[in-house]
Amino acid sequence: MLHKGGKAIKKEFAARRDLAFARATAAVNSEHYRSLLIDALQWIEGGQRIASEDARTPIRKFAARLLQRHIKKLRKSGRDLDKMSSLERHKLRIRAKKIRYAVEFFERLFQSGREQKQLARLSKHLKKIQNALGSLNDFVAHRDMAVDAALKAPPRNGRARAFASGVMLGREEQAVKPLLKVAAKEVRGLAGF
Repeated sequence: MLHKGGKAIKKEFAARRDLAFARATAAVNSEHYRSLLIDALQWIEGGQRIASEDARTPIRKFAARLLQRHIKKLRKSGRDLDKMSSLERHKLRIRAKKIRYAVEFFERLFQSGREQKQLARLSKHLKKIQNALGSLNDFVAHRDMAVDAALKAPPRNGRARAFASGVMLGREEQAVKPLLKVAAKEVRGLAGF
């Protein structure tokens, strides 16, 4: 029963993935997207700038302050991971991802060996947070799709799908606490930045 149900769920998930890719492709090929790209290029080529107080700050100093500010916010919002909803954890993951990309973007500004090691350590912590929270987010998506697939299954394999869904969800549920523990540890590890 597990094999039959697993096969049916795998087929259902593949069909949903293909549909999502088709929607994404249609969005990128749309007139609206082309128009957005053209507008952005015109803005860049036109040399338009938005002046702010930060425009007079040396880029290295600006980058350091920006990273510190965002890391502080991430640490504060990541204190109670085990009490967060899946949506809150997803938003925290996105925040970690943005900081990691900012670190990669600004890393050439910090040339000393000490700074390079510190950035590498920071990036490692952020990547582990991102991976753990990403897996937790995947579990939520799997749960929703598995429940939906089981409930909408044709009568001939409905029980098999429900059984396979239960097994899959049970296995993932066992991984939740260790992933939360990893993410919380890595958030605490950001204290030195």
